[in-house]
Amino acid sequence: QGGEAGGPVVQLPPEAKCSGVSGGANVAETDASEAYFVQAARMLRAGYHMPGVQRNTGVQRQYGGWHYPRYHTGKQMFESAFTGRPATWYGWDWWAPHAVVVGLGKNDFSPEECAWDGRTDCTAPATEAEAQEAYAELLTTIRRRYPDTGATKVVLVCETAPANVMLHEGDRSCPAAMGAAAAAGGQGAGVHAVDLSPHFAEGGRRGWACSGAPTAETQQSAARHLAGELQGILGWD
Repeated sequence: QGGEAGGPVVQLPPEAKCSGVSGGANVAETDASEAYFVQAARMLRAGYHMPGVQRNTGVQRQYGGWHYPRYHTGKQMFESAFTGRPATWYGWDWWAPHAVVVGLGKNDFSPEECAWDGRTDCTAPATEAEAQEAYAELLTTIRRRYPDTGATKVVLVCETAPANVMLHEGDRSCPAAMGAAAAAGGQGAGVHAVDLSPHFAEGGRRGWACSGAPTAETQQSAARHLAGELQGILGWD
């Protein structure tokens, strides 16, 4: 059910900062329940389901190019009920969302930090073409599960554009997302791309929270923007 896009915004206490170098145990800014897409759902008074995707996960590769002994791409995790291993999720039979929202950026384009340790099994940062191909494959996977283009929209949300670099200069997530959406048929096929990069670029100029995570203020401004976009895409009053 739709609602006003100008709903209440969560205010986090000023002391809600990192308790450790790599995030610590009490990190408000990296709490997924306060991420921009969750806040946007609340602003629209909509229900939401959030898959258990681990941090540092890209669509094509992990942050830094490391290999992990587990499922490690967004596509694999979308298909599985658990993060660490393949497992059937039976929610396909009862969960039919109005929109599947996918956040893109950073990890696929991050530097090959894995190689700094002298490792040779690292993956290089994705090119724009490689990212677009990976995004297209994910779109195909989502559409296989939700084939009704009128009932379920797919929204690719990119966080970095060439004019609004967030963390990595080679990040081309927005051009790749726009290209993948267009190749999939665009709005006529129920596929949309939303550019939130100005919010994250401005957030980066103000400073980052824990381990490169956006601040609470950035999450809130991006949520307002996304809520408005979803309201238009879904035709909600």
